[in-house]
Amino acid sequence: MKLLRRASLGAFAAVRTWPFTLSMTVAVTVIGALSGTVWRADHDAIKDAVGSDLDGLLHLRLYTLITAPFYQSDPGIGWSMVLMMFLFLGALEYSAGSRRTAMTFFASDIVATVGGIAVLTLLGEAGWQYAHHAARTADSGSSVGMFACAAAFAALLPGVWRWLGLAPLMGFLLPSLAWFSFATWCQHLIGVTAAAMLSARCWTRAPVRLPFPNLLMTGRERFAQVSRRRRLT
Repeated sequence: MKLLRRASLGAFAAVRTWPFTLSMTVAVTVIGALSGTVWRADHDAIKDAVGSDLDGLLHLRLYTLITAPFYQSDPGIGWSMVLMMFLFLGALEYSAGSRRTAMTFFASDIVATVGGIAVLTLLGEAGWQYAHHAARTADSGSSVGMFACAAAFAALLPGVWRWLGLAPLMGFLLPSLAWFSFATWCQHLIGVTAAAMLSARCWTRAPVRLPFPNLLMTGRERFAQVSRRRRLT
């Protein structure tokens, strides 16, 4: 009975701490199971309906900017992606709260989608056939939002820890053109850059809750953080 009570209290605490992270992880997993992308690559008809592309934006099908992150593109949804979503979104939500995490996820994805389509359109007009085709091919997936939340969390870290957090992320993304398409690579870089700037310029001005504060922050920084919290209460 005690074990059951502790488990229920732990589950309740997790839901209170990570409501957006858990909601997104469950939604993406359930949609992946219902659409079959847990076991195979994406379905073109579904991706055309919910994904974003140049023609959709020109015809003002703006709802795809919200629906696209919920449906995973090729090669479908893997359990490693679910784990990364929980870790990256969860770290930011723990530190910055649910509203700022949701805003970071969707705003970065929208900026990356529109920016990526714009880049591909310009390169297509310059004569690159791949870019011309990619700009008009529906795309979807949550990887941009995931990496954006990871960048936003790293930008919240104080001092040298910020660069130690951003370095491995960029160390993975910059050479990832070798295994991602140019369109995906471009969107990742745009989304991560937008999220890091948003976090560094806006989210750091409000109180945040960092994990392992004794390791990440000096005594002076912890005192300043407590003082900022008290001014808001």
